[in-house]
Amino acid sequence: MLRVAMDDTDALYPLLIRFFAHERQEIADFNKAVKQFGQDLPQVLTALRDLIAEKRAASRDFGAAEAAFLKHAQDAINPAVSEEDVQEMLIQHILTEDIFAKVFDNPDFHRQNNVASELYKLEEKLLGYGEKQKLLRALQPYYAGISQAAAVIQSHSEKQGFLKGLYENFYKVYNAKAADRLGVVYTPGEIVRFMIRSADWLCEKHFGKNLVDRGVEILDPATGTGTFIVELLEHFRGDHAKLRHKYKEELHANEVAILPYYVANLNIEATYQAITGQFAEFENLCFVDTLDNVDALGIHSGHQFDLLGGMADENMERVKRQNRRKISVIIGNPPYNVGQKSENDNNKNRAYSHIDSRIRHTYVSQSMAQKTAAYDMYVRFYRWATDRLSDEGMVAFITNRSFLDAQNLDGFRKTIARDFSAAWVIDLGGGCKEQSDFVGD
Repeated sequence: MLRVAMDDTDALYPLLIRFFAHERQEIADFNKAVKQFGQDLPQVLTALRDLIAEKRAASRDFGAAEAAFLKHAQDAINPAVSEEDVQEMLIQHILTEDIFAKVFDNPDFHRQNNVASELYKLEEKLLGYGEKQKLLRALQPYYAGISQAAAVIQSHSEKQGFLKGLYENFYKVYNAKAADRLGVVYTPGEIVRFMIRSADWLCEKHFGKNLVDRGVEILDPATGTGTFIVELLEHFRGDHAKLRHKYKEELHANEVAILPYYVANLNIEATYQAITGQFAEFENLCFVDTLDNVDALGIHSGHQFDLLGGMADENMERVKRQNRRKISVIIGNPPYNVGQKSENDNNKNRAYSHIDSRIRHTYVSQSMAQKTAAYDMYVRFYRWATDRLSDEGMVAFITNRSFLDAQNLDGFRKTIARDFSAAWVIDLGGGCKEQSDFVGD
């Protein structure tokens, strides 16, 4: 133990530097493993993709199971899901199975969750006895580092932060382009809590109700790792009776990518258990592309209400159940990249025919700009959310700030002013992806 006099600045300064630079051995080992992970992962991915290609050609059972899951994914997520997308879902599932079990001490999750269990069946047809361990041998230092770091994490909130950071770093190593296209970014808890408290205040000011009250149904359409739903549960923790009702009936979330879907599921269920002391499945999380789920946009869409009618599996039942609900508050951090910077990026956002048509007939038709490219993802989410709300409701999003003054978004501003009775904006004045804006009604 080192001791120095507090008034001996020459001796105190290096002691403080040493103190704050100290890193527990488990954390140091984990950080070292993360760096090694970035070097080892490409080789493991190549081996997994080669194995899937071989199995697809040689095994009718695997081919049939993959085709069945592809059909489900096209129906439940969006029709543009491809065989390659299913392959990547399966690979992500295989690579992260042990991570979630270690961090949340929930080894049964992949067998019990309705989407994970289907991918697990596909995994069983892909990998024979011992093949998984052999393929992932190079990544064992990474998994060991996670296990050691997770063991010293005491609180539930620390586990959440650890897992979300792990997810973000994993995805950017795994597929940087997809991370950018999907808007993979960790939303700071301080911003989320501010938005929830602001939405609560606005809800009371404009509608005479608080978020926790019955009849106020809340949807996060791009939930990512579930941060907004988790913080809503924390916000409601003072009233367990209302919290239980909200959790079962009036909190809804969507996610389109498999990894954040898993993380959100685990985060939300673990938070509810930590608050109430009881485990309950979160049955209102849907594995679906929100912008393709236009079934409930009854005011403008012209779609039949039960467009998804024929599917009977649990995830589709969740989507259909959500579409029957009267949503009051839509809150979250949707992706807001406009797509690739150049044609060489090969990273375009896909088209959404219904939402893009609504944008053309509203935001674009109201614009005076000679060239209007109003199809940024956040603009699509504003259009979807506005159409999804009932007559009384609010939208609260973190977004790009370009809608405030961009010439080609003058039609967006006109339409928002027409569609909402009030708009509250907090502009932090940053550039794209470096600011937070809040809009509510």
